[in-house]
Amino acid sequence: MRSAWWQAFGSTDLNTIVDAALQNNQDIAIAAARISEVMSQADLAQARLSAEAGHHDWACFACHQAAEKAAAHRRDEA
Repeated sequence: MRSAWWQAFGSTDLNTIVDAALQNNQDIAIAAARISEVMSQADLAQARLSAEAGHHDWACFACHQAAEKAAAHRRDEA
């Protein structure tokens, strides 16, 4: 979800320009996808560390959640 702050100006021209820029700027989409992927990897790493420390119930849940996030991220990229 992104904030449409520019719409507060009430300019149809500005809305058209910003919408076109957002649709055509793949660099931002790629960066956002990479951030999401790294966050999922960090969640998975923390869950694995918790399992090694003996917190198996939480780690099992966290691993499952992290794996689901990573799978959803891969589906979104496809």
